[in-house]
Amino acid sequence: MTPSPVPAQSPRVLLTRPAGSNERLAEALTQRGIDVRIAPVLNIRSAELSEHDREHLIHLDRFSDLICTSQHAARAFLDLASDWWPQWPVQQRCWCLGTKTRQLLENAGFRVRQPGAGHTSEALLDAINHLQESLPHDTRPDSGEEWPLTRVLLLSGEGGRETLQQQLSAAGYAVEKLALYRRETIPPERWAPLLEGWQADLVLALSGETLHQLVALSHNTGHSFSDATVLVPSERVADLARPYFGTVRVLTQPDHEGQLAAICQTFGIKR
Repeated sequence: MTPSPVPAQSPRVLLTRPAGSNERLAEALTQRGIDVRIAPVLNIRSAELSEHDREHLIHLDRFSDLICTSQHAARAFLDLASDWWPQWPVQQRCWCLGTKTRQLLENAGFRVRQPGAGHTSEALLDAINHLQESLPHDTRPDSGEEWPLTRVLLLSGEGGRETLQQQLSAAGYAVEKLALYRRETIPPERWAPLLEGWQADLVLALSGETLHQLVALSHNTGHSFSDATVLVPSERVADLARPYFGTVRVLTQPDHEGQLAAICQTFGIKR
């Protein structure tokens, strides 16, 4: 595919995801004449599991449904749970957010469900409620293609998706959370030099933690994002970003294809 022409001044894009998660998008953008800099502001580390946590993995078949909120959670879960489960429980659904998360789980042999529209916790909860409401009241777990949610295991990171857990509980679902990884902030002084003499036209910030790191950089060094566009995953993060960025856009599809499309659209570049 031949990239379309770009302006004489190449658009400048800052990618901020954890190490190892930016390269594919950076390559695609560079091929289109975009000046890309990669500055991971968070590290992903494995969480230490308690005995209670391990019990959830050992007795995975006690849960009617799993909810996996990210590719980091999926990788950690598959690595840990496979020690006890060479074959996954048969009568168990797995819900997820994100295309990469789905691919990881399906490749491992899980039956995976995603929201039909939207990539947020709210969209996922709507999809779960819709399924639950569509089942006959006397449906038994072993009665056929679908079964009611009775007990849910939420697979996520430390401090992540707390709103989803609260919403599920408020909707009457029995929910246990298993935090499989933690995010560690990288001090701005370690990545701020990458931005010296360079001003991003667009920043990709896919979490609230990432946004907080960028704001901290601005406060500590005076580096301004007031003229930049920021792409964020949800309205919640958008609200956090508005005081600091010139333009805030919420991604309608926050996977690789959606990110690439949104960035190209911002600069009027054909994909």
